[in-house]
Amino acid sequence: MPGTFISYARDDDEAFVLELYKRLRKKKVTVWWDREKMESRGRTFLQEIRDAIAACERVVLVVGPRAIASDYVRVEWQFALEMCKVVVPILRLGNTIDVPRELAKDDYLLLPGELAKLHCPDFRDDRKFEAALAGLTRILRATIPALAPLHGVEALPAHFLPRPEAIAALARTVLEDTVAPTVITSAKQTAALQGMGGVGKSVLAAAFAHACATRRACGDGIVWLRAGQQPALPLLGAALARALGEEKTAAAIEATGQLTGLQSAIAGKNCLVVLDDVWSAAHVAPFRNALGTRGRLLVTSRDAALMTTLEAREHRVDVLSDADALTVIAEWSAQDARSLPPDAHDAMRKCGGLPLALAMVGAMARGKPERWPGIVERLRRADLDRIQAEFPNYPYPNLLSAIEVSVDALDGDVRTRYLELAVFPPALPVPVAVLRRLWAPAGMAALDADDAIVLIVDRSLARRDERGRIVLHDLQADFVRRRTPSARALHDRLLASYAKECSDGWATGPDDGYFLDQLAYHLVQAERREELVALVTSFDWIERRLTTGSLAALYRDYDACGDAPDATRVRAALRRAAQALQSNPSELAGQLLARIDPVADPALLPLLDRARARPKPPWLRPVRASLASNRSLLTLSGHEGTPRTVAIAPSGRWAISAGNSAPDGTVRVWDLDAGNEAACFAGQAEPGARTPIALTPDGRLALSALRSAINVWNVARAERVATLSGHDATVSAIAVDLEGTRVVSGDESGAVITWDAAAWQEIDRPVRGATAVRALATSPDGTHAAAAFDKTIEIWNLQTAASVASVTLDEAFPQRWQYPVLSLSADGRRVYFGSPLYEWSTASADPPALQADVYELDTILAVSADGATVVGTEDGYAITVRDRRTAATHIIPAQPMTIAAAALTPDGTRLAASYLDHQVLIWELGRRVGLPSTPSRGVPVTMRIAPDGSTARVWYQEGAPAIWRLADGALLDNDALAETPVSDASASPHEPAIVADVRKLIERGNTAGRLFARKSRGGRVRSIRGHHAGQVLVVERTIHKVSEAAEPAAASKESRRYGVGIISRKAGARDLSTRRLGGHASPVTSARFTPDGALVVSASLGRLIRVWDVASGTELFALAGHRGIIRQVVVTPDGRYAVSVSDDRTVRAWDLHAKAETARFTADAAMIACGITPDGRTVAALDSSGIVHALAFESSHG
Repeated sequence: MPGTFISYARDDDEAFVLELYKRLRKKKVTVWWDREKMESRGRTFLQEIRDAIAACERVVLVVGPRAIASDYVRVEWQFALEMCKVVVPILRLGNTIDVPRELAKDDYLLLPGELAKLHCPDFRDDRKFEAALAGLTRILRATIPALAPLHGVEALPAHFLPRPEAIAALARTVLEDTVAPTVITSAKQTAALQGMGGVGKSVLAAAFAHACATRRACGDGIVWLRAGQQPALPLLGAALARALGEEKTAAAIEATGQLTGLQSAIAGKNCLVVLDDVWSAAHVAPFRNALGTRGRLLVTSRDAALMTTLEAREHRVDVLSDADALTVIAEWSAQDARSLPPDAHDAMRKCGGLPLALAMVGAMARGKPERWPGIVERLRRADLDRIQAEFPNYPYPNLLSAIEVSVDALDGDVRTRYLELAVFPPALPVPVAVLRRLWAPAGMAALDADDAIVLIVDRSLARRDERGRIVLHDLQADFVRRRTPSARALHDRLLASYAKECSDGWATGPDDGYFLDQLAYHLVQAERREELVALVTSFDWIERRLTTGSLAALYRDYDACGDAPDATRVRAALRRAAQALQSNPSELAGQLLARIDPVADPALLPLLDRARARPKPPWLRPVRASLASNRSLLTLSGHEGTPRTVAIAPSGRWAISAGNSAPDGTVRVWDLDAGNEAACFAGQAEPGARTPIALTPDGRLALSALRSAINVWNVARAERVATLSGHDATVSAIAVDLEGTRVVSGDESGAVITWDAAAWQEIDRPVRGATAVRALATSPDGTHAAAAFDKTIEIWNLQTAASVASVTLDEAFPQRWQYPVLSLSADGRRVYFGSPLYEWSTASADPPALQADVYELDTILAVSADGATVVGTEDGYAITVRDRRTAATHIIPAQPMTIAAAALTPDGTRLAASYLDHQVLIWELGRRVGLPSTPSRGVPVTMRIAPDGSTARVWYQEGAPAIWRLADGALLDNDALAETPVSDASASPHEPAIVADVRKLIERGNTAGRLFARKSRGGRVRSIRGHHAGQVLVVERTIHKVSEAAEPAAASKESRRYGVGIISRKAGARDLSTRRLGGHASPVTSARFTPDGALVVSASLGRLIRVWDVASGTELFALAGHRGIIRQVVVTPDGRYAVSVSDDRTVRAWDLHAKAETARFTADAAMIACGITPDGRTVAALDSSGIVHALAFESSHG
């Protein structure tokens, strides 16, 4: 057990302390007592005591009247608290600790305030010593919570003035549930320090973060994030996740620029997040939403109105009292507060009680009291009118006067160098080496620069952060920028200095903790934006940023380019490639080549040429931009279950989804412009149900139904603002008009209610159906609404509730309401509904008309308000978008899992779809300028490369096969094609007779096909997978229940039920002989001989590739890496490499000699088939959307 230090006063009861010492020793408690442990080492008494306390874990304070009065004892326990040691007070002498000081008189209020909440064993004479000793021993043996690590928490400044009352008040709020049983709501979860600039909010927050009680209460960590006026939220989110040990989430945020995985990663963390210098509630919401019930958020801000918006528990930080102000100014001037001259008092009053002003003014008089008269005179002469003109509406110009006086008091050269700090981004910590670099061209040597920095910090004109970097207070930064109206020359000077170290362009610059992240800022400020655009569209810069930083940091470079078209297109390509680059940054070149079309973007040819030449073999180089037409905008991750409902705001800026499967149960709102989760509402989506959801047009409010109630949520605050109760049955649909003034809801009993979206009161009940309400819609002009029931469509005037039209659907209308497809035209006269899609004109007596031009779509998912854009699916995986005005069709690639829900903006420009793999995808469909036409050939099945290697033949579930040229992706003439789909090893004109014999056996059925009955538990032969030198490679048919879980490489023999076998015929024999190479623990999907027949490579549904030695029949090794079912594996003509494709959207090349993955290409849809040209130089891969990707395989072995 770590040591325990006994602190006591000898005049209280030293005999008691001796007895306590002996008894604790008998109980094997390691005790430090000065009578026994003090050593003679030539050190002072206080040094010995401090060392002893530092080496111990606890301090037992023996409370008595002399101990409380002793300065030595106070120093001991105060030092223990400063060192975050646990102080255990025990009461030995005195009467009561409950009597207030002013009433105590002869009694003793013995416990100091700092210790008042600690448990205090009672050792007074009226208590049994043994019982008290047992209690104390139990306390001393208890495990002490570890101190939480500090991440980025600002160091306390020199001459810091503690504000114990303020810290204690903050602790009572933030740590409320650690001292009393308290239910923490989201409002209580957020505390805020509010006050004017320079009043000490950040310092107080830092002091609270450093406090031992805070660090013990927040065991997972205390994280400091500085927001500022324009925070990079993804970078802050990644920093938070990484600080709390969630490296995978941090990497995902950096790659995608989205905060969507933050909540699931940190919701269970016991932590404190300090969000410093906040200017907008929108910047708080993502972090507030991400924290769970054990997390706390502390915000600092100047804006009092922000506190109201956040509904945070506010602590106002005010100016210092005169007494405290004198203490601060005395500390900074290194003078005794009791002997400060009258001029110092005058200077103190002119600082207005602001700690920053007091520090700067006091620093000017450090060690030189004779300077006070001059300082006061400078403050009096300060031009307040000019200052107020430069800083309008700033309520405390005294602080600005103090800054001006302090700067003017610097020596001329140092003053000039200080003002040059205007070149740096506001509030950014700057490494000292960068300051030396800035000042060197002006003639300041490195040692002189270091001296200048020391002087500036000593004068409190800047501070050092925990890494020694220089930081200006934001008001000081404002001051230097105002005093340096044209800083372009400074930016050019700094850039010129860095350019000397860039041997081959900016991409070769130093990684000094500043240059790479801030180069874009300085180029913009130097009015060199075209140079920046050229930079961010160069392969070398993109590669450098990815290898030294993250995609999130790189995105900021593109943001600095404004709306430059070339930069915008490259950023879009990178964003679509984010998931691939996150898991494998080495794919950068391939992703750019696949996603940027050089014909459409000729200005980007240099980028593509460099990408083509950059990687070293082996790699899979896209021959053409096969992914350039992909219109996916975002992939939103965060749900832990299937989002069974999804909606998108009319503006396309916001989306909402509900995860109706365990363990999710959340409703989430997404900011699509920022790519972030804006809010998350837990427990609002019942498992197995479909939660009706909607958003107001401005995205400010979200609505979700839970059984018969509708909850209204404030998205920014992530809090419920109203509950709409009026339905007697489960709510089944919600719609909001485009003005955001009316909400319409329907339930399973057929009731429809209209609500006032301002007062949240029921307005009327316009219609009632005989069955459940299946869908609701409002017209774009806000005048009409429509409701769909099983066999009825009703339209009414939204303002008057008067019925406009109604139609009953008879048995001729085969409606399916799996997806709530219902839209209403702008004038409310046309309705589009159902699956298959019908159109009904209320101005006509004709019945609803089937829309034949989209009839081939098996399921309609969504339709625009004017009916011009229809979204549907034929197989549940791929999405077809049809522009009915131009007849153009665009196929959105199939995803690995089926579609769960979809929604379309009224104007048909943005589409949201959710999938069974928990993802929500967003697509940009364009601003009604027509969609690119995609040949619609149905669902692809398999593919084979032509013998000359120039084309690939693709078979589909229905219709004729197609031939695609690999070089340019052109569709060729199909007249000569056979129409029978083939397997990956189907018959060829030159196959040996034994292959035909085996094929016949398989076709005969069960008896002849059971070739491995005695050797296998897998079942009958399923299909032929290859042949070599009279041997036929076959796999067995699955007869067991199939699991899609990953197959372990070291699967047990009993679990390997799925066979890979070889059928052969000995020379001169008639009968076929069989042998089983072994098996997989999951069904085998593909197998191949190597060209020399020595090895067999097989792949399984369990995501594993196994390599077998044919001669011995043993497994040599397994290759793991795929994250989805492996659909096919092939071998290069030289036998050195295997190539596989998988549902995880990847093509992977494997070096069979090195036994490792050697190259990868990631597409946007599941891969289903692949092949290699006879020369081994090109891999063709077919994805589930029908795209044939041609990849030049550039190996390191020719």
